[in-house]
Amino acid sequence: IDKEIDSLARSIHTNGLLCPPAVTTKKNKFVLVFGHRRLEAVKKLNWKELNVIILDGEEDKDLVLKALVENIEKLSLTPLEKAKAYRNMIEELNVTQQELADRCGRSQSEIAHHLRLLKRLNTKILNWLQEGRLSFGHAMILMILDDKNKQIEICKEVIEQKLSIRDTALLVDRARPKAKLSDEEKEFNQIETDIMKSFKNEWRKQINMRQGRKAEKLVVSFKDRDELKDLIRRLSKIL
Repeated sequence: IDKEIDSLARSIHTNGLLCPPAVTTKKNKFVLVFGHRRLEAVKKLNWKELNVIILDGEEDKDLVLKALVENIEKLSLTPLEKAKAYRNMIEELNVTQQELADRCGRSQSEIAHHLRLLKRLNTKILNWLQEGRLSFGHAMILMILDDKNKQIEICKEVIEQKLSIRDTALLVDRARPKAKLSDEEKEFNQIETDIMKSFKNEWRKQINMRQGRKAEKLVVSFKDRDELKDLIRRLSKIL
C-alpha cells in the first residue's frame, strides 16, 4: 500500500490533483467520503491546502460520482489523465465501466479504451502521450501489440517520421506474430506492402487502403484522366 501511495504522490506532483477528494459535513465537521488514498498521497507532498468537492450532507455514491464527473468535464484533460481519473473512480467508488459511462455521457467502449492505455502501453509511451508527442489514435493502434519493447520501437519511428495512424497500423500489423493474423489480414498486408514499394512517395498522397471489420477500401486520388489511367495500370500489375 505504501508503494501505491508513493506512486500516487508522484503522479499528483507531476499532473496535479485530477479527482479531488469528496467530503460531506456532519456536526459542523468535514467527513471524507471519497479519496482516502489521494489524501494520504497529498500528505506526503506536504500540501498546506487542498481543493475538495463538498456534498450536500449525503454520502450517496451516485452523488459523489456525479460531482467528480462534473469536475472532470470542466478540465481539459489529456487521454492519459482521463484514463487515470476513470480508473480512480471505478476503483474507489466500486462502479462498473457501464455505470461510469452512463454518468459521463460516454460509451462503455470509450471508457474501456482509456483504461486499456494504462494496462497495455509501455510507461515511456504513456509519457509521450501525456507530452502530446503521440495522439490517442496512435496509442490505440499500438495497444494491439503485446510486446512492449516492440511498441517503443514503432512509437519512436512514428514520432520521428510523423507517421499517420494508417501508416502506424501497417507497421503494427507487420510486427504482429504471423500466427495471430487471419489469412485475410496477411493477404491485405502483403498487398499494401507491395503498393507502398511500387508507389513510394505517392503512397501517402494518392493511395489510401482501409481495412475495416466488414469491408476493405482502396481510395485513389488523381488530377486528371491520364493520371488515373496510369494509377490503374500500375495497380493492376500488383493486384
